[in-house]
Amino acid sequence: LQNVNIDTEFLDAAVVGSAGGSLTMSAGIRFNLPVGYRPVDWFAVEFAPGIIWNKMSSYNLQFSGTIDGDPESATLPLDVQGGYFQVPLVVNFIFKIPTKSPWVPYIGGGIGASYTYMNWTQLSYGGISEDYSNVDGSCWSLAYQAIAGWDYKITDKVSLSLKYIFLGTGNQNFGGSFQDVDTQGSYSQNVMLNCTINF
Repeated sequence: LQNVNIDTEFLDAAVVGSAGGSLTMSAGIRFNLPVGYRPVDWFAVEFAPGIIWNKMSSYNLQFSGTIDGDPESATLPLDVQGGYFQVPLVVNFIFKIPTKSPWVPYIGGGIGASYTYMNWTQLSYGGISEDYSNVDGSCWSLAYQAIAGWDYKITDKVSLSLKYIFLGTGNQNFGGSFQDVDTQGSYSQNVMLNCTINF
């Protein structure tokens, strides 16, 4: 998170200033439902909507300002409870490497947009915690991804693959409770089992 302006009551202290830092999430779940067209054996274009959920983990808060009127500049490792949801809507370009076996490696990339929703339910630091309700916000941002995988052709119509996806977003300007929160983007890495059915 970058350049967050703060003027609030936080963990029983009056906090005024600006903050940045980084948010981290625990491992989560991703589902994709791609639909595409393959004009030749080695190339395909697909529209790949999906949904990703991660549990919030920590916020490495970098703060500069005052706490209860006293000047402070510190880095505070906060524990965060909540959820981070993404709906990437990306067009992928897939390039397959022809082989003479059922195993077919591929690489690719995509670009599109992502809808992100974030909510916080609790913040904790130094044994002190504070619960929150209705603290959430959402935004749209640029999305891009890199893809690599390995297909195994079961039949001419059906294949299974193990797929790796790196997903990144552009700057995020949240609304709602996080209307003063801007980020320089989020990044996630996904390992997925993929089933392809050709018509």
